[in-house]
Amino acid sequence: IGSHLSLKLLSKGYTVRVLFEDAQGLENGSAVRMSGVKVGEVTDMELTDQHKALVTVRLHRSVRLWDSSKVLIDKGSLLGERFIAIKPVRVGRAGLVQNKAVLQGTVQPQLEDLIPQAFDVLTEFKGLSANINKLTRDEQVMTALKEAVLNISKTAAAISEIAADPRMMNAMRASVDNV
Repeated sequence: IGSHLSLKLLSKGYTVRVLFEDAQGLENGSAVRMSGVKVGEVTDMELTDQHKALVTVRLHRSVRLWDSSKVLIDKGSLLGERFIAIKPVRVGRAGLVQNKAVLQGTVQPQLEDLIPQAFDVLTEFKGLSANINKLTRDEQVMTALKEAVLNISKTAAAISEIAADPRMMNAMRASVDNV
């Protein structure tokens, strides 16, 4: 009875199409949820000429969807049930989405996609750390670094003295005005 009621409510709804870089395992019949509540379902999916996923969803007629809302693919459990999550966001003069509108969807990175990237970042960090260690052991580099920091401190102190002296500031303003 519940699914029959759901289908009956959706038949009186409206259709929106969402363009995703990747459908990430969505299927016809996958849920569309807003704030965790099922408000629609996926009714069709096709591949565009640009190799993107164009997903058609049917939303219940009572759903007010702003054109500034975030539409993304989410995972419902560790088992990987995919669904479309709508984050209702109304920004500025955002309008309501009309029947058959096309929205841009967002694909969230998946943990399995991030692991190789995390490995690459760690490898880069280890290399950077090794280079920093080499530099800090080099006496010439450390001496030059200390001198640079000391010079920056002296320059900042001189600028502070000039800024604190009203006569110097007036003379600088006059010089700038003459240029």
